[in-house]
Amino acid sequence: MGDEQKALDQLERLGFDNLSKKDQKVMLSLYEETGQPEKAINLKPEYAEEVVNDLISNQKYDDLRTLQSKIDNPVVNYEVAFLDKKWEDVVRLKDKVKMTERRENQLLSAYLHLGRMDEAKKLAAESPELSQKVQDFEMKKKQVEDLKMQVQQVQKNEKDAKKRDEQVKKLNEQIKQLEAAINNI
Repeated sequence: MGDEQKALDQLERLGFDNLSKKDQKVMLSLYEETGQPEKAINLKPEYAEEVVNDLISNQKYDDLRTLQSKIDNPVVNYEVAFLDKKWEDVVRLKDKVKMTERRENQLLSAYLHLGRMDEAKKLAAESPELSQKVQDFEMKKKQVEDLKMQVQQVQKNEKDAKKRDEQVKKLNEQIKQLEAAINNI
């Protein structure tokens, strides 16, 4: 860590804009390696893509949230919004980030959870995988509605309290499982 910091100190004295492209990359990497990714992103905002991808691929979600508290960057904000299931923010930031396949999946989830089915279907139109996700979501939502109707029917029609409670409990467990699956879409 000491050598990395010494190298960074030397590069900082020279100034980022005075460095060769290669040395600029070294400086950005050193900032990231020494736990100062916000400095790298401040120098080169597009470097946020690399930092965010590294954090996500290593499942360092808390570090991503910490980074967001230190810097205002659309890529960082988009990813944290998705992690925190802030669907409106995901949709709002979609045009400020490069749309990768993973982000299209995230955006689709946001549309689905917001009930914006037309936009979800339009986004999914070109991709069999995304279209399947829309179908799964709709199917699970319908199953939840059907089970809720069954709960009402059982509560209304079943006279035996013990039987009624058992049936309602079983149906509610199924609803809970489906809703958990929906939340993971």
